[in-house]
Amino acid sequence: MPVKITIFLDVPPGGTRPLGSDERKRLLQVLHRIRSKHGPVTVEKREKHIGLKKNVLSSWVPQSAKEYAVFLEDDIEVSPLFLYLSSMYITKMHPLPPYVMGVSLFNDRVNQLTGKVVRVLDSVSFRLYQQAQSWGAIMSAKQWLGFLDFTATLGNEFDPNITEIAYGSNNWDKHSSWKKFLLYYMFYSEKYMVYPTFPENKSITTHHVEASEHFPVRPSAERLQRELRPKLLQVSDLPTMIAKCNYLDWRAMPVFDMSHNMTSMEERHLVGLG
Repeated sequence: MPVKITIFLDVPPGGTRPLGSDERKRLLQVLHRIRSKHGPVTVEKREKHIGLKKNVLSSWVPQSAKEYAVFLEDDIEVSPLFLYLSSMYITKMHPLPPYVMGVSLFNDRVNQLTGKVVRVLDSVSFRLYQQAQSWGAIMSAKQWLGFLDFTATLGNEFDPNITEIAYGSNNWDKHSSWKKFLLYYMFYSEKYMVYPTFPENKSITTHHVEASEHFPVRPSAERLQRELRPKLLQVSDLPTMIAKCNYLDWRAMPVFDMSHNMTSMEERHLVGLG
């Protein structure tokens, strides 16, 4: 399948590096040399700082219900199996049920909202988990358009806090975190992501945790290993991943709420929607 790659180059906050700086020119030269055998590569230059949230929310407006997109921040590294597995998931799962936003490519080993460790039996091939993913995920066109329509109705000062539960995301900055808005949307509209189970706790994407507005201080080595930097799947893992994909059954998928408490399709009123 053809893959279009779009790279969004923002301007740092406060104008610390001018648009015409040598550093920016060198970066643009590197970006313009990128080629892909799978499709076109384009570079979108921002003329002023707009931040992660606005970059993501303005990056993709699907033109067809058959489209899918993968969002990758600049400090995310992907597995050698990234494109193969992403294509396999799209082919096997299309069309996604209306309650599924997309497929996570990151192995979330700790729930960011509660801080508790996420444990899943290796015998589980896939699970439905009411958890947004910003460190590598496949998003479906129809569900993404629904999310964009929702955000378009909100005022600039709206702060998407989930008031029923004291989640850590309630403390995230509404101006910079697009994931905070997606969590809110998924919570109140009963949407889920498909989370594959990876062998040996590996992942299709991993996080380099470079200094940024969301990580002004580099996390401890313990947290990096435990939570943020899973090892990547390798080519030798492909037979296991293909075998797991053969057990794709929406009705048999375990369902977990946003706190990663196990629930059921009947309890969440998902029966008959897919």
